[in-house]
Amino acid sequence: MMRRKRWLWRYLWGWTLLVLWLTWTCLAAVAYITGLHEARLITDRHLQATADILLRVKELGTVNPVTADPPIPALESRPSRRVSDLRVVAWEDGRLTWDTHHMADLLPSHLDNGWAVLTLASDGPDARPRQWRVYAMSHEGLSGTQRQVVVLKDTARHRALAIDMTLELIQPAIVLFPLSALLLIWAIRRGLRPLNQLSADMAALDVRAGQRLEGQQAFMELDSTVAAIHHLVDQLQHQWARERQFNADVAHELRTPLTSAVLQAHLAQSAEHASEREQALKRVEMEALRAAGILSQLLELARAQRPDRMTSATVDLCELARHVCAQHLGLAHEGGQALALEAPDTPIRVNGHPELLRLALRNLVDNALRHNPRGTQVEIAVHQAKEGEVSLSVNDDGHFDPGGSSRQGMGVGLTLVRRIADALGVRFQHEPGQPPFRTRFVLTWPRPTATD
Repeated sequence: MMRRKRWLWRYLWGWTLLVLWLTWTCLAAVAYITGLHEARLITDRHLQATADILLRVKELGTVNPVTADPPIPALESRPSRRVSDLRVVAWEDGRLTWDTHHMADLLPSHLDNGWAVLTLASDGPDARPRQWRVYAMSHEGLSGTQRQVVVLKDTARHRALAIDMTLELIQPAIVLFPLSALLLIWAIRRGLRPLNQLSADMAALDVRAGQRLEGQQAFMELDSTVAAIHHLVDQLQHQWARERQFNADVAHELRTPLTSAVLQAHLAQSAEHASEREQALKRVEMEALRAAGILSQLLELARAQRPDRMTSATVDLCELARHVCAQHLGLAHEGGQALALEAPDTPIRVNGHPELLRLALRNLVDNALRHNPRGTQVEIAVHQAKEGEVSLSVNDDGHFDPGGSSRQGMGVGLTLVRRIADALGVRFQHEPGQPPFRTRFVLTWPRPTATD
């Protein structure tokens, strides 16, 4: 099932908005925590300052604890959450002289001087416990009386003040969020213009003609993309050049036997004697078989390179060499040649494609047997060096000239081997053989992928 394609600008826009929203959320959380801390500091200073003032007032006077009429208007409760709602209780020589909000009966019988947090029953109709920040202080007045003042503030005011500060901070952000979203759409789509232009340039690029993206990119991030495109173009050019060379080799190899077959057919038609006609027909048959062999090799390569059959597997080169050697013993005996195998008894395994490796080795052995004279020695060798390098080679003591391989009918065979080596990532070389051999074709693996 194909996934629904999405617009890149929408994807970037969504993630940017998410990051922006998370940033504002974190900012609001920090503002709330900071506001709560500041509210507590302000409350503590206010409580302390109020208590200090009341301790130094010459005469507080008396107040009926039942009446909640504070004598100082500044201490009255007001609707705004930002106005401090202080509650004050004062005693002189143990006698209650001031109780602004009927808090005296709710307080414990003894309070130490200093700060405290008390949970007291509410003086309201719901009577639910509430938490209070309390500052208590006692002092001997100017008149010689012992005065004690307790100042209280509901800690719910701290949270209310912190919420107010947070709302003031995030309200502009909430208003600006839609505008920011619209501006981000414009900015992201404008920022993607170079990428869209690069896509248009790529669409107009004629890769087969060897065209490349001209001009320097304005952004460094696009340089790597352009470099990757150029690398891909170079790979395609190299691949197409190999295909053209391979097609030329195949055409040349097929043209030679087919041209010869046509010529021999004409000779057979114009021959005056039956022996000449029979000889020409035999040559036609030989050239037809030669062309069929070339086509058979191409068909085997095409089958082996099918995507469903290109799965890599572990291949035992020794077992592969023994199998191919057994298949070609008859051909070697028919041509009066000696075919030998040099391989250890223990397996030497590499990662590869079994069918492609078998096809490559068969072509090398076929070439060595078919295009060297009688009496030639041919050897299949599997070797593993101490440093881990593995080689699979075909050696012979004939007089093969690689420069004339196409004329001798070996161009397709070697081209097939070279293509297989490239497909498997294996190094393929033609080099002088070690005595008694003169010629060596070798496939080399840098190191074995798996060994026993």
